[in-house]
Amino acid sequence: MDGAVTLPTQTWKVVLAELAVLVALAMALVGGVFVLDPYGWLMALQRGSLPAMGFVERTHEVPGAPSVRTFESKGEGTPWVFVHGFADQAGTWGTLAGMLPQDRRVVLIDLPGHGDSAAPAEGPLRLTHEVRAVEAVLSDLDSEPVVLVGNSMGGWVAQLVALEHPEKVGHLVLLNSAGLDHPLDKRLVLATTEEAFVEKLDLMSANPPSVPGFILRSFAEHFAKQDQLSELFDDTMSGQNFTDDRLPSLNVRTTLVWGMDDGFFPMDYAERLRRLIPGARLVQIPSCGHAPQVDCPDALADILASDMTARVELP
Repeated sequence: MDGAVTLPTQTWKVVLAELAVLVALAMALVGGVFVLDPYGWLMALQRGSLPAMGFVERTHEVPGAPSVRTFESKGEGTPWVFVHGFADQAGTWGTLAGMLPQDRRVVLIDLPGHGDSAAPAEGPLRLTHEVRAVEAVLSDLDSEPVVLVGNSMGGWVAQLVALEHPEKVGHLVLLNSAGLDHPLDKRLVLATTEEAFVEKLDLMSANPPSVPGFILRSFAEHFAKQDQLSELFDDTMSGQNFTDDRLPSLNVRTTLVWGMDDGFFPMDYAERLRRLIPGARLVQIPSCGHAPQVDCPDALADILASDMTARVELP
């Protein structure tokens, strides 16, 4: 395939084993909390690992909107800014962050309506709110052009930021990115029932985990209460912000990294995206799904680390 590179999926048995032990110990200590609120417990565990790795929480003001929260490392050099996807949060990058060179400056964003960043107090949550939040973070960094990494909807947001502010983005990295005119089933994306959540996991992961019913119920009940996410989905699919017609004018070095077993955005979509972006490179990861930072963080870390050791320059 022209412009495509296939990398093998690597194992990281030691880290996974250590994580399993930590999870087992934590569950033994706070098992009651876990059973009562699996979603809240798992999110707290995921996000709680970030301060232990040296990340510091920061608040960034967004003009005319609620402030946005980030986790930022104390590294040096070109900032690497990570933007999560729909219904996700900054903690999704935790495992990956622990595998990246520790001397790099890394910024993990909670988009508005996600994690600890509030949605607008009035009116629906829109994709433009997410874009403005990332723009505010980049302005606060006051640095050389950043490496902007986005997964799924976060990749869409990153595209829009790079299109509007190419001078601020030295390298755009899109992980199984949304953004093109492409049908999505709202029932499966929101996953507000146990059945829908199981179907969503099957589409997202190369090897879907077997999840106990009480955990499925906790996640489905949580997302059923998130009205802002329903509003955001409707806005994204309205057609106002699709990037099909704008990407041919993108003047930013771009790498697409794609889990090949993505049921939401399969490889023909990835090829379509690559053809639209001038000079884009496509790196495929076999046996990996929609969120490489979760499904195959070791392979993704190898790809990103090779770029972290090089100076990022505008094309």
